[in-house]
Amino acid sequence: MKKRAIALLLVPTVAGLLLVIYFFIFKDNVTARAEPFPLEIRSGTPVGNIVRTLKDSAILKNGSTLQILLSILPKESIEKRSARYLIRPGMSNLDIYRKLRSGAQDPVRLVIQEVRDVYQFSGKVAAQMEMDSMELVSFLLDTILLDSLGYTAENILTSVLPDTYEFYWNSSP
Repeated sequence: MKKRAIALLLVPTVAGLLLVIYFFIFKDNVTARAEPFPLEIRSGTPVGNIVRTLKDSAILKNGSTLQILLSILPKESIEKRSARYLIRPGMSNLDIYRKLRSGAQDPVRLVIQEVRDVYQFSGKVAAQMEMDSMELVSFLLDTILLDSLGYTAENILTSVLPDTYEFYWNSSP
């Protein structure tokens, strides 16, 4: 009789535990939106700030479940790198964690149209990327680099055709 009573208590407990695990890890936790949410993380950003950004942007259905999951699982690789991720509708907490931990960032679609000079070009690029516009200007005006490539400060932008390019958000000049 005791074995039967233990089994009757154990089955609902295990079922409840499995339900909680499903809710915390595998259940869809991103709100339905027309566009994916671009999450930009700078190197050294604590995981708590990342979750807060997602909560404040009303991306998550339940931010607490992601916060609990991220507090349990290893997160050092998430905090060490800068990256840009697209958080898409239908993603679970586990999907978000895997994306952040693997560093599988989504590229930025950089539209380059007519630009007059390296300053305007650098401003447009830096507005969509992590890099500093003045760092890019310095790179584009580096006479040693330009000489090695066969360009001058006046004609360096002739190698940039108006088009849409894909770069990673944390790319260097």
